[in-house]
Amino acid sequence: MSEVSSSFGSNFSSQPIYNEMIKETMEKYDCDYQTAREFVDSNT
Repeated sequence: MSEVSSSFGSNFSSQPIYNEMIKETMEKYDCDYQTAREFVDSNT
């Protein structure tokens, strides 16, 4: 995967809950990882 976004602390994005949020977003909106990650980034 590409490097973690620097828009917020890197320690948050290393937490399992972050990946869970992305996975749920991907399933909920049927989008790819990058789109879901940007969505999660903007909502945390």
